Amino acid sequence: MTRDGRAWLRRVTLALGAALVAGLLGFLVARGAWGVALFVQQQQLLSEIAGTLQGGIEALPAGDLRAARQRLEQLDADYERASVLVGALAAAIAAVVVYLRDERQAEGADRERSANER
Repeated sequence: MTRDGRAWLRRVTLALGAALVAGLLGFLVARGAWGVALFVQQQQLLSEIAGTLQGGIEALPAGDLRAARQRLEQLDADYERASVLVGALAAAIAAVVVYLRDERQAEGADRERSANER
């Protein structure tokens, strides 16, 4: 492999590494933020359940606990999909930015090398 080929492969590898780190951080931050929102909604559901249970056996049919639980599960799935999307977007942006920065630095080094050869 030529020197230019190895340098290009190094730039691509660095861009992919940065994308992996940025994507993981983006996912974790988004998941944490939406986890807090889900926790608040779960607390509201628990207070509804407590109110239903205080009403006795007769109140159980009035409280649609299964629907509330399914709603929370759906929200959790939605938040997870959104977190993956945020992570993928952060990874894509990081890969492009790092690659373009390294490519620009390589061009500058090539120009400098050409100028010194003259």
